[in-house]
Amino acid sequence: MWLWLGVGWLVCAAAVLVLERIRAAANEGLWDREGHDNSFLRYGISVALAPVGLIILVPVVYGFGGKRVWAAVTGKPYDRLAEPATEWLDQDPTYFVGDLVIRRQCFDPRLKGEKLREWPGWRFRDTTDAMILHVVTDYHELRDAGEADEDIWGRLDENKMGARPSPCDLPTYVNYRLRQDDPDYLSIGERFVSEQIAYCEKYAACRAKKREPEPWPPMDWCDKKISLSECERILNKNVPPSAKVSPSAKGGLAGRMIHTQISRVKKRMMPGDELWTFSSPSDYWQALAGRAGVVLIRNGRPIWNHVTLMN
Repeated sequence: MWLWLGVGWLVCAAAVLVLERIRAAANEGLWDREGHDNSFLRYGISVALAPVGLIILVPVVYGFGGKRVWAAVTGKPYDRLAEPATEWLDQDPTYFVGDLVIRRQCFDPRLKGEKLREWPGWRFRDTTDAMILHVVTDYHELRDAGEADEDIWGRLDENKMGARPSPCDLPTYVNYRLRQDDPDYLSIGERFVSEQIAYCEKYAACRAKKREPEPWPPMDWCDKKISLSECERILNKNVPPSAKVSPSAKGGLAGRMIHTQISRVKKRMMPGDELWTFSSPSDYWQALAGRAGVVLIRNGRPIWNHVTLMN
Protein backbone atom coordinates (compact mmCIF):
# COMPACT_ATOMS: atom_id res chain seq x y z
CA MET A 1 0.00 0.00 0.00
CA TRP A 2 2.72 2.47 1.01
CA LEU A 3 4.70 1.57 -2.08
CA TRP A 4 1.78 2.50 -4.31
CA LEU A 5 1.26 5.79 -2.43
CA GLY A 6 4.93 6.61 -2.87
CA VAL A 7 4.86 5.81 -6.56
CA GLY A 8 1.69 7.90 -6.95
CA TRP A 9 3.28 10.86 -5.18
CA LEU A 10 6.39 10.71 -7.41
CA VAL A 11 4.24 10.50 -10.55
CA CYS A 12 2.19 13.51 -9.45
CA ALA A 13 5.29 15.50 -8.51
CA ALA A 14 6.89 14.72 -11.89
CA ALA A 15 3.68 15.75 -13.66
CA VAL A 16 3.70 19.08 -11.81
CA LEU A 17 7.33 19.76 -12.85
CA VAL A 18 6.65 18.85 -16.48
CA LEU A 19 3.57 21.07 -16.64
CA GLU A 20 5.50 23.90 -15.00
CA ARG A 21 8.26 23.67 -17.60
CA ILE A 22 5.67 23.71 -20.39
CA ARG A 23 4.14 26.83 -18.93
CA ALA A 24 7.58 28.33 -18.42
CA ALA A 25 8.12 28.14 -22.18
CA ALA A 26 5.23 30.58 -22.48
CA ASN A 27 6.63 32.74 -19.67
CA GLU A 28 3.89 31.56 -17.31
CA GLY A 29 5.97 29.25 -15.08
CA LEU A 30 6.46 29.33 -11.33
CA TRP A 31 10.08 30.42 -11.50
CA ASP A 32 10.63 34.10 -10.92
CA ARG A 33 14.09 35.21 -12.04
CA GLU A 34 13.93 38.23 -9.74
CA GLY A 35 12.67 36.43 -6.64
CA HIS A 36 14.44 33.12 -6.08
CA ASP A 37 13.03 32.69 -2.57
CA ASN A 38 9.45 32.99 -3.81
CA SER A 39 10.24 30.61 -6.68
CA PHE A 40 11.61 27.91 -4.37
CA LEU A 41 8.56 28.34 -2.12
CA ARG A 42 6.19 27.92 -5.06
CA TYR A 43 8.04 24.82 -6.28
CA GLY A 44 8.08 23.28 -2.79
CA ILE A 45 4.37 23.84 -2.22
CA SER A 46 3.46 22.51 -5.69
CA VAL A 47 5.52 19.34 -5.33
CA ALA A 48 4.40 18.72 -1.74
CA LEU A 49 0.72 19.15 -2.62
CA ALA A 50 0.94 17.21 -5.89
CA PRO A 51 -0.65 14.05 -4.38
CA VAL A 52 -3.73 16.00 -3.26
CA GLY A 53 -5.24 15.52 -6.71
CA LEU A 54 -4.48 11.80 -6.49
CA ILE A 55 -6.02 11.56 -3.01
CA ILE A 56 -9.21 13.19 -4.32
CA LEU A 57 -9.27 11.25 -7.59
CA VAL A 58 -8.72 7.72 -6.23
CA PRO A 59 -11.87 7.54 -4.03
CA VAL A 60 -13.96 8.98 -6.88
CA VAL A 61 -12.67 6.44 -9.40
CA TYR A 62 -12.88 3.65 -6.80
CA GLY A 63 -16.52 4.47 -6.15
CA PHE A 64 -17.48 4.52 -9.83
CA GLY A 65 -16.34 1.07 -10.91
CA GLY A 66 -12.64 1.44 -10.16
CA LYS A 67 -12.78 -1.43 -7.70
CA ARG A 68 -12.17 -3.84 -10.57
CA VAL A 69 -9.07 -1.83 -11.56
CA TRP A 70 -7.90 -1.73 -7.94
CA ALA A 71 -8.35 -5.50 -7.67
CA ALA A 72 -6.33 -6.01 -10.83
CA VAL A 73 -3.52 -3.73 -9.59
CA THR A 74 -3.32 -5.30 -6.12
CA GLY A 75 -3.76 -8.86 -7.41
CA LYS A 76 -6.79 -9.49 -5.18
CA PRO A 77 -10.02 -11.02 -6.53
CA TYR A 78 -12.81 -8.49 -7.02
CA ASP A 79 -15.61 -9.37 -4.59
CA ARG A 80 -18.79 -8.35 -6.39
CA LEU A 81 -20.93 -9.51 -3.48
CA ALA A 82 -19.45 -6.69 -1.39
CA GLU A 83 -21.40 -4.30 -3.60
CA PRO A 84 -25.01 -3.29 -2.79
CA ALA A 85 -27.40 -6.21 -3.32
CA THR A 86 -29.02 -4.48 -6.31
CA GLU A 87 -25.74 -4.97 -8.18
CA TRP A 88 -25.77 -8.79 -8.05
CA LEU A 89 -29.25 -10.08 -7.16
CA ASP A 90 -30.76 -9.73 -10.62
CA GLN A 91 -28.57 -12.14 -12.60
CA ASP A 92 -28.53 -15.69 -13.93
CA PRO A 93 -27.84 -18.39 -11.28
CA THR A 94 -24.60 -19.45 -13.01
CA TYR A 95 -23.23 -15.91 -12.78
CA PHE A 96 -24.30 -15.68 -9.13
CA VAL A 97 -22.50 -18.95 -8.33
CA GLY A 98 -19.49 -17.51 -10.18
CA ASP A 99 -19.55 -14.55 -7.79
CA LEU A 100 -19.66 -16.93 -4.81
CA VAL A 101 -16.65 -18.87 -6.12
CA ILE A 102 -14.69 -15.69 -6.86
CA ARG A 103 -15.40 -14.49 -3.33
CA ARG A 104 -14.19 -17.85 -1.97
CA GLN A 105 -10.92 -17.46 -3.85
CA CYS A 106 -9.90 -14.85 -1.26
CA PHE A 107 -10.04 -17.52 1.48
CA ASP A 108 -9.64 -20.94 -0.15
CA PRO A 109 -6.03 -21.95 -1.00
CA ARG A 110 -7.38 -24.57 -3.44
CA LEU A 111 -8.40 -21.73 -5.77
CA LYS A 112 -5.08 -19.91 -5.61
CA GLY A 113 -3.86 -19.05 -9.09
CA GLU A 114 -7.13 -20.09 -10.76
CA LYS A 115 -8.26 -17.71 -13.52
CA LEU A 116 -11.90 -17.91 -12.52
CA ARG A 117 -13.07 -15.29 -14.98
CA GLU A 118 -11.93 -17.60 -17.77
CA TRP A 119 -13.88 -20.60 -16.45
CA PRO A 120 -16.75 -21.86 -18.64
CA GLY A 121 -20.17 -21.81 -17.00
CA TRP A 122 -20.34 -25.58 -16.43
CA ARG A 123 -17.36 -25.47 -14.07
CA PHE A 124 -19.21 -23.12 -11.74
CA ARG A 125 -22.31 -25.34 -11.84
CA ASP A 126 -20.16 -28.25 -10.62
CA THR A 127 -18.83 -26.46 -7.50
CA THR A 128 -19.68 -26.78 -3.82
CA ASP A 129 -21.06 -23.24 -3.93
CA ALA A 130 -23.59 -24.38 -6.55
CA MET A 131 -24.60 -27.23 -4.21
CA ILE A 132 -25.23 -24.73 -1.41
CA LEU A 133 -27.40 -22.60 -3.69
CA HIS A 134 -29.38 -25.68 -4.81
CA VAL A 135 -29.99 -26.75 -1.19
CA VAL A 136 -31.10 -23.25 -0.16
CA THR A 137 -33.35 -22.83 -3.21
CA ASP A 138 -34.94 -26.29 -2.90
CA TYR A 139 -35.50 -25.80 0.83
CA HIS A 140 -37.38 -22.53 0.41
CA GLU A 141 -39.40 -23.79 -2.57
CA LEU A 142 -40.51 -26.91 -0.67
CA ARG A 143 -41.26 -24.90 2.46
CA ASP A 144 -43.34 -22.42 0.47
CA ALA A 145 -45.24 -25.41 -0.92
CA GLY A 146 -46.21 -26.42 2.63
CA GLU A 147 -43.68 -29.19 3.28
CA ALA A 148 -42.53 -29.68 6.89
CA ASP A 149 -38.82 -29.22 7.62
CA GLU A 150 -38.23 -32.86 8.58
CA ASP A 151 -39.79 -34.02 5.32
CA ILE A 152 -37.67 -31.51 3.39
CA TRP A 153 -34.44 -32.84 4.90
CA GLY A 154 -35.50 -36.34 3.89
CA ARG A 155 -36.01 -35.21 0.29
CA LEU A 156 -32.69 -33.37 0.17
CA ASP A 157 -30.86 -36.32 1.77
CA GLU A 158 -31.05 -38.49 -1.35
CA ASN A 159 -28.22 -41.07 -1.37
CA LYS A 160 -26.53 -39.42 1.64
CA MET A 161 -24.88 -41.45 4.39
CA GLY A 162 -24.47 -40.58 8.04
CA ALA A 163 -26.77 -39.37 10.79
CA ARG A 164 -28.44 -36.05 10.12
CA PRO A 165 -28.24 -33.56 13.03
CA SER A 166 -31.34 -33.23 15.15
CA PRO A 167 -32.82 -30.71 15.59
CA CYS A 168 -31.92 -29.35 12.17
CA ASP A 169 -32.27 -25.98 10.49
CA LEU A 170 -30.98 -24.75 7.13
CA PRO A 171 -27.45 -23.67 8.22
CA THR A 172 -27.05 -26.90 10.23
CA TYR A 173 -28.14 -28.98 7.26
CA VAL A 174 -25.78 -27.16 4.86
CA ASN A 175 -22.88 -27.79 7.25
CA TYR A 176 -23.92 -31.46 7.44
CA ARG A 177 -23.82 -31.69 3.64
CA LEU A 178 -20.45 -29.94 3.52
CA ARG A 179 -18.98 -32.44 5.97
CA GLN A 180 -19.99 -35.19 3.56
CA ASP A 181 -19.30 -33.55 0.18
CA ASP A 182 -16.44 -31.10 0.81
CA PRO A 183 -14.95 -31.07 4.35
CA ASP A 184 -12.18 -28.69 3.25
CA TYR A 185 -14.83 -26.05 2.55
CA LEU A 186 -15.67 -25.98 6.27
CA SER A 187 -12.02 -25.34 7.14
CA ILE A 188 -12.36 -21.88 5.57
CA GLY A 189 -14.32 -20.84 8.63
CA GLU A 190 -17.80 -20.85 10.15
CA ARG A 191 -18.30 -17.14 9.50
CA PHE A 192 -17.48 -17.51 5.80
CA VAL A 193 -19.87 -20.44 5.37
CA SER A 194 -22.63 -18.51 7.15
CA GLU A 195 -22.09 -15.54 4.85
CA GLN A 196 -22.26 -17.76 1.74
CA ILE A 197 -25.55 -19.24 2.97
CA ALA A 198 -26.91 -15.75 3.70
CA TYR A 199 -26.03 -14.57 0.18
CA CYS A 200 -27.79 -17.64 -1.27
CA GLU A 201 -30.90 -17.02 0.85
CA LYS A 202 -31.08 -13.41 -0.28
CA TYR A 203 -30.63 -14.45 -3.90
CA ALA A 204 -33.24 -17.24 -3.65
CA ALA A 205 -35.76 -14.85 -2.08
CA CYS A 206 -35.19 -12.33 -4.87
CA ARG A 207 -35.62 -15.00 -7.54
CA ALA A 208 -38.86 -16.20 -5.93
CA LYS A 209 -40.32 -12.68 -6.04
CA LYS A 210 -39.31 -12.18 -9.66
CA ARG A 211 -40.79 -15.35 -11.11
CA GLU A 212 -42.41 -14.65 -14.42
CA PRO A 213 -46.15 -13.87 -14.10
CA GLU A 214 -46.69 -15.93 -17.26
CA PRO A 215 -45.30 -19.42 -16.49
CA TRP A 216 -43.34 -21.22 -19.18
CA PRO A 217 -44.06 -23.33 -21.10
CA PRO A 218 -47.75 -22.45 -21.72
CA MET A 219 -50.10 -25.17 -20.56
CA ASP A 220 -51.48 -25.69 -24.07
CA TRP A 221 -48.01 -26.90 -25.14
CA CYS A 222 -48.28 -29.92 -22.80
CA ASP A 223 -49.15 -33.04 -24.77
CA LYS A 224 -48.59 -36.17 -22.65
CA LYS A 225 -48.56 -37.00 -18.94
CA ILE A 226 -45.56 -39.14 -17.97
CA SER A 227 -44.17 -40.95 -14.93
CA LEU A 228 -40.94 -40.11 -13.12
CA SER A 229 -39.20 -43.12 -14.68
CA GLU A 230 -40.32 -42.00 -18.15
CA CYS A 231 -39.00 -38.52 -17.41
CA GLU A 232 -35.65 -40.02 -16.42
CA ARG A 233 -35.50 -42.02 -19.68
CA ILE A 234 -36.25 -38.89 -21.72
CA LEU A 235 -33.56 -36.86 -19.98
CA ASN A 236 -31.00 -39.65 -20.43
CA LYS A 237 -31.90 -40.25 -24.05
CA ASN A 238 -29.18 -38.10 -25.61
CA VAL A 239 -26.47 -38.64 -22.97
CA PRO A 240 -23.42 -40.66 -24.15
CA PRO A 241 -23.30 -44.15 -22.56
CA SER A 242 -19.94 -43.37 -20.91
CA ALA A 243 -21.56 -40.49 -19.04
CA LYS A 244 -24.32 -42.68 -17.57
CA VAL A 245 -22.06 -44.82 -15.39
CA SER A 246 -22.40 -42.57 -12.36
CA PRO A 247 -22.78 -38.84 -11.66
CA SER A 248 -19.18 -38.73 -10.44
CA ALA A 249 -17.64 -40.71 -13.30
CA LYS A 250 -14.60 -39.11 -14.89
CA GLY A 251 -15.56 -37.32 -18.08
CA GLY A 252 -19.25 -37.67 -17.23
CA LEU A 253 -20.14 -33.97 -17.31
CA ALA A 254 -23.31 -34.57 -19.31
CA GLY A 255 -24.24 -37.38 -16.94
CA ARG A 256 -23.69 -35.16 -13.88
CA MET A 257 -25.83 -32.37 -15.35
CA ILE A 258 -28.70 -34.76 -16.17
CA HIS A 259 -28.31 -36.46 -12.76
CA THR A 260 -28.66 -33.02 -11.14
CA GLN A 261 -31.85 -32.30 -13.07
CA ILE A 262 -33.39 -35.69 -12.20
CA SER A 263 -32.36 -35.30 -8.56
CA ARG A 264 -33.96 -31.86 -8.36
CA VAL A 265 -37.23 -33.17 -9.87
CA LYS A 266 -37.38 -35.96 -7.28
CA LYS A 267 -36.72 -33.53 -4.43
CA ARG A 268 -39.29 -30.97 -5.59
CA MET A 269 -42.19 -33.29 -6.45
CA MET A 270 -45.11 -33.04 -4.04
CA PRO A 271 -48.30 -35.14 -3.83
CA GLY A 272 -50.53 -34.05 -6.69
CA ASP A 273 -47.68 -32.80 -8.91
CA GLU A 274 -47.60 -34.04 -12.50
CA LEU A 275 -44.88 -34.53 -15.11
CA TRP A 276 -45.73 -33.79 -18.75
CA THR A 277 -43.90 -33.66 -22.03
CA PHE A 278 -44.34 -30.46 -24.02
CA SER A 279 -43.71 -29.20 -27.53
CA SER A 280 -44.22 -25.76 -29.03
CA PRO A 281 -46.72 -25.34 -31.91
CA SER A 282 -45.61 -26.02 -35.49
CA ASP A 283 -45.26 -22.34 -36.40
CA TYR A 284 -42.51 -22.03 -33.74
CA TRP A 285 -40.58 -24.88 -35.35
CA GLN A 286 -41.03 -23.34 -38.80
CA ALA A 287 -39.66 -20.05 -37.43
CA LEU A 288 -36.62 -21.88 -35.96
CA ALA A 289 -37.84 -21.18 -32.43
CA GLY A 290 -39.20 -24.62 -31.53
CA ARG A 291 -38.79 -26.08 -28.05
CA ALA A 292 -39.66 -29.48 -26.58
CA GLY A 293 -38.97 -31.15 -23.26
CA VAL A 294 -40.47 -32.10 -19.91
CA VAL A 295 -42.25 -29.92 -17.35
CA LEU A 296 -43.35 -30.32 -13.73
CA ILE A 297 -46.88 -29.02 -13.08
CA ARG A 298 -48.20 -27.99 -9.65
CA ASN A 299 -51.75 -26.73 -9.22
CA GLY A 300 -52.03 -26.13 -12.96
CA ARG A 301 -48.82 -24.08 -13.11
CA PRO A 302 -45.36 -25.07 -14.45
CA ILE A 303 -42.73 -24.84 -11.71
CA TRP A 304 -39.80 -26.58 -13.47
CA ASN A 305 -38.90 -27.49 -17.02
CA HIS A 306 -36.04 -28.98 -18.97
CA VAL A 307 -35.66 -28.43 -22.72
CA THR A 308 -34.52 -31.58 -24.51
CA LEU A 309 -34.90 -30.38 -28.12
CA MET A 310 -34.73 -27.00 -29.85
CA ASN A 311 -34.13 -25.56 -33.30
